[in-house]
Amino acid sequence: MALRCLILSALLLALRCPAAPPEQVFTVRIKASVEGVGLSARKAALEKAEREALAEAIESIIESADLSRYRAMLDEAPRYIRQTRVLHTETVGQNTDLEADVVLFERPLRHDLATLMLPHLPQKPAIRILFAESIADDSPESGPVFEDGEKILRERFSDFGFTVKGIHDLLDQYDMEFLAQVTGGDRESGASFARSCLEEVVIVGASQVFQEAVAPGSNMLRSRAETTLRVFSGQDGKLQDTLYAQAVVQSADPGEGALQAVQDSCAKLAGECIVAAILSGKGQLNGQQVIVTVEQPQEEERITLLLNFLQTLEGVEQATLLFYAPGQARLRLLYPGSMASLADMLTGIRLQDKRAEVTRCVGRELTLSLF
Repeated sequence: MALRCLILSALLLALRCPAAPPEQVFTVRIKASVEGVGLSARKAALEKAEREALAEAIESIIESADLSRYRAMLDEAPRYIRQTRVLHTETVGQNTDLEADVVLFERPLRHDLATLMLPHLPQKPAIRILFAESIADDSPESGPVFEDGEKILRERFSDFGFTVKGIHDLLDQYDMEFLAQVTGGDRESGASFARSCLEEVVIVGASQVFQEAVAPGSNMLRSRAETTLRVFSGQDGKLQDTLYAQAVVQSADPGEGALQAVQDSCAKLAGECIVAAILSGKGQLNGQQVIVTVEQPQEEERITLLLNFLQTLEGVEQATLLFYAPGQARLRLLYPGSMASLADMLTGIRLQDKRAEVTRCVGRELTLSLF
């Protein structure tokens, strides 16, 4: 495990090269107060403000107030700070009060948090990858394929012990045209697809390859792959991160050049994907959330009836539809009670002309089949 953490650290460090895009930053406004007056007190207030700003940022990312594992990061707060703009200072009695905007580097912060979190995840989140690549030309043969980029991402995740699924078992439920539309679609289409998946983390992306001759009359082609990945939480479809990379390859073989460019661009993003997956691992189902999957509902009215019924049950505080299709629907409940009791309450209910039976109940996930 320690070796994997070192490898992850090296992989993430490699992404911080001079050719990488400008660092993403975000700002935390913070107030701090220290005892004493004068220059030394002002310096102490500034250091306290920067440390507390970093602590607030970490709490926001990990969604927890327990920072015991991250003391080393807090002790090195200046590493994550681009600049601090002091807005106001004043002396109140024997205290110095300070207000400041602290601008933090986002990527290094996320990288280091993921490295520290990895050994402590109770269970690595399952990953679903839907990725398509295509060559930007007008020929009919240039339609999307779903192999090369996915393979690179799968291998990187597998190296760190993640369970990864790709496109193949989706073909029983979706046609290829729909999946291609999802990979090239907007944020909401990706979020809707993510909510339809059982995996905790869903990565949706596409790579487009542009090719041109290196020089007039040359048989060498320059292939440039532009790759975009969106990382979603499968539980609620929340967008965790959006990643972009380019890679350029020169080759006499257009197919070989396109393949290598796609693989290189995906390899550049692999580390960021792993970071997003690890940080998403903190958001696995808690003790009050339940996911209910309904197999073959066929009619949306049946799901509406089920939602109405669930909201009448004792102990169910909220019932939300995450996804509906004729072949499958998924709902999320806020329910702190016993899963056995919930299964008993759902078994045998009538949804129009169908009878519901609980066919699977594992942890906080329950599957209903209609007969």
